Amino acid sequence: MAVEIAELKRYRSRISLSEREMLLNNKISDTERAYFRRKMIAAKAAQLANADCRAQYGRVRAFFESLHISRQLTLRASYERSLKVMAIKHRIFKTDPRVIALEEASALKIWKKNEANMNELHMAQNLEETAYIEKMIALLEMVQLAKEDAAKDLFFLTSKHLKDSLEAEQKRDEQVFELREQATLEMAKLVAHYVTEQAQNFEDDQAHIQDVNTTERSKDFSGRNTGSISNVVRGQWRGAQFS
Repeated sequence: MAVEIAELKRYRSRISLSEREMLLNNKISDTERAYFRRKMIAAKAAQLANADCRAQYGRVRAFFESLHISRQLTLRASYERSLKVMAIKHRIFKTDPRVIALEEASALKIWKKNEANMNELHMAQNLEETAYIEKMIALLEMVQLAKEDAAKDLFFLTSKHLKDSLEAEQKRDEQVFELREQATLEMAKLVAHYVTEQAQNFEDDQAHIQDVNTTERSKDFSGRNTGSISNVVRGQWRGAQFS
């Protein structure tokens, strides 16, 4: 009977273990879905940040381009204004044409030099902005990769923790079941030993009672025989006296 009870408990333990395994699989599935959600959120956030960064870069570049064109127009207008001023001055002072040509050549050279410097500055700004946007995009990619790695590590750690917890529970349940099984067997042995002792004691008591009853019956029989003999002797003695 103790063995049957142990088998029943083992069967119940297997059922409980299968239920825990099913629960573990559900938790792992939930963790996996959460991992994919985090990954999708990180990817979407990186896309939005990348798009916003490129949009900001486009607006800034358009602003500096418009500013560069405005500066070029201002420089061209200043050059043309200086030519007009020189022409008026030369007509007033009747300057030598060679001097006029020399001054015009100098003004043109200065304008070309300023325009070249302005173009170089604009190109340098464009290169600096391009390098900045590339660094920002690389930084965003690093952040996205870090988030994905963190989500992956969290997923693996959570799954490992759940599996380790299940294994620990299984080992603990097996140990508890073995201890309970041993305790049940020991209890059954003790009960069987106690029942055997009780039966033996009962048999000894019954034998002792039978012995006592037998002894009492023997005493009663001996007492009745002794009384009969005494009565016969008394009768004979009385008869002798009467005669």
